[in-house]
Amino acid sequence: DYAGALPAELYARLTLGVYRPAAMIEYRRTAFTYPAFNTRLTIDSNIRSDEACTDLFSDEVPHCPVLTDRSVLEVKFNGRLVSPIRFVLNRHHLTGESMGKYAAGRPLLSQYV
Repeated sequence: DYAGALPAELYARLTLGVYRPAAMIEYRRTAFTYPAFNTRLTIDSNIRSDEACTDLFSDEVPHCPVLTDRSVLEVKFNGRLVSPIRFVLNRHHLTGESMGKYAAGRPLLSQYV
């Protein structure tokens, strides 16, 4: 929903400043929180991009799949990672790795991901 003051202000700034997105990256996000150490877990899937459509508010953007065979798990926390979550990550041999969804969605940049 794009009703309200903030979307209207953003639209005005983008239009008056002649800003156009270089690419649009969309994905499905499932988020979880754990209160200890402000732990946040997100799983991003169905990651897709488009560089041809410059209409940020269009409902019909022809996205191309970026990562079709995997999801991205992000684990963020303040201080230290709590034992139960560390145990699950270690049990499944998940490693810390940097992955930029924006870079993956840009063909020229994706060779560096």
